[in-house]
Amino acid sequence: MKVMILAGNARSLIANRADLIRDMRAAGLDVAAAVPTADYLPEVEELGITIYPVEMGRTGINPLHDLKYLLALRKLLRRVRPHAVFGYTIKPVVYGSLAARMAGVPQIYSMITGLGHVFTTENARNRRLQKVIALLYRSGLAANRKVFFQNPDDLQEFIDRSMLKDRSKAVRTYGSGVDMQRFSREPLPDGPATFLFIGRLLTEKGVAEFCEAARQLRAEFPEARFIAVGPHDPNLPHRRVE
Repeated sequence: MKVMILAGNARSLIANRADLIRDMRAAGLDVAAAVPTADYLPEVEELGITIYPVEMGRTGINPLHDLKYLLALRKLLRRVRPHAVFGYTIKPVVYGSLAARMAGVPQIYSMITGLGHVFTTENARNRRLQKVIALLYRSGLAANRKVFFQNPDDLQEFIDRSMLKDRSKAVRTYGSGVDMQRFSREPLPDGPATFLFIGRLLTEKGVAEFCEAARQLRAEFPEARFIAVGPHDPNLPHRRVE
């Protein structure tokens, strides 16, 4: 059985889907992946699968660019003729599902790993975009056999907004998991407690809640340390985190 993974970027395929790819190959599946050319990494080829670079604008809604991505995926899927397509992140999910349906792919699957800042940051512009994105999700997910959700709140949001019409398609998972052999448990170090936040410094990633927790705990445990590590969001000034 041939499976095509549609990735939002090459780095996420390496960091977050390598174990899944390994397990799929161990199960006897013939795995390939389509990744955007804009952030292509040579290391992705070390996954041991066939990689197809495809042009995709990772962020924003540009009808012309998105149409080109949709048609490029349709062309690729018609040529490769996979038995199943698996997409994650918004554009591979939406346009990948539509392209797979147009190409006659028998089985279409998607994974929702988050809602994104358009849904988690409320303002007038985002409220308008939410309607457009909801329509796109509704159209794309209608072609899916199953849709995997890593977060129960995201699943409820998709149901409430009618982005997923058929709830029987939803499959609740519990995150991507952690490789305990690679990240083994270590004993707690001596000294004051240290709390580490690792992630993009975005509001929807929980950095604001981390800072609030630090403020409350510092009042009772002034020796505690709080460290945030991750790429900086230009819309969130460093002084707010500090």
